Amino acid sequence: MKVFTAEFHSAASQAQLQVLTPTLSLRHYILRNLLFLGPLSLLLTLAMLYMWHRWDSRKMSLAEEIRKGMADGEFSVHYQPVCDTATGACSGAEALMRWQRTDGRSISPVAFIRAAEEEGLIVSLTQHLFSLIEDDVRAWQVTAPFHLGVNIAAPHLTDRSFTADVLRLWVSLDPAFRLVLEITERSLVEDTESASAKLNELRQKGCQVAVDDFGTGYCSLSLLQSLPVDYLKIDKIFIDSLTSAGADTPLLDTIVALSRRLNLTTIAEGVTAAHQVDWLIKNHVAYIQGYYYGRPMPAGEFYVWYKGQIR
Repeated sequence: MKVFTAEFHSAASQAQLQVLTPTLSLRHYILRNLLFLGPLSLLLTLAMLYMWHRWDSRKMSLAEEIRKGMADGEFSVHYQPVCDTATGACSGAEALMRWQRTDGRSISPVAFIRAAEEEGLIVSLTQHLFSLIEDDVRAWQVTAPFHLGVNIAAPHLTDRSFTADVLRLWVSLDPAFRLVLEITERSLVEDTESASAKLNELRQKGCQVAVDDFGTGYCSLSLLQSLPVDYLKIDKIFIDSLTSAGADTPLLDTIVALSRRLNLTTIAEGVTAAHQVDWLIKNHVAYIQGYYYGRPMPAGEFYVWYKGQIR
């Protein structure tokens, strides 16, 4: 016989329940449940293996699709205006890669950039971006200095081709352009010494460096002070804290004061409202980027918009 005991307690009393079960009945119960649960466990395992296979196949196929997309001309560059708060004029743009399939479907930049990084394709994809930019802006006539921002991924920054790739783009641009390398805090802290050496070399050639999405990463103040940086791009989450004209914004105040202390030029990202613009102008933030001035536009559309702005 098997004895199962359970105790029950309350504030007023205590009770104990004992159940006597024949050993054979207990074995029969366990065996019956094993016979039932065994196939179910097998089915669950097979289902999980199938889902993993589908996910892995999708990841691999997306990598192949990226390669094919570059070969078939499915990638393009959209340009989002960057405007001077002192004059309100467009003084540059950030180059943002877009992917539209031949069937009309658009793939999210977050999805294809993550896939490119995971599959070791981000350097090739950025090199392709540079080639597209060269073709787009070759005939542009812009007012100097026109800041052209390009995003640099951490794997590209550490790649041996990085400096040569950037210089190839730089020399292809008209002298009116000022190439700004936008690099996240994470990229800068992964290999600080190597990154600093490469960026210093490029700055000596005339390129500039911006810390992108500042305030969301891991860059210490001492590291920021020692890095070859020209701009701080204030992340949208801090601009969103400007919910009204009199909103309390201690973090944003600190970032702006810090950039001024370090003699860095500030660029506010994700600006959408007039009261945000007013605050940024009042606090001497030099440049503004966001839907308030313009969404990212295809090259031809952006250039028409830009020419209309400077007339």
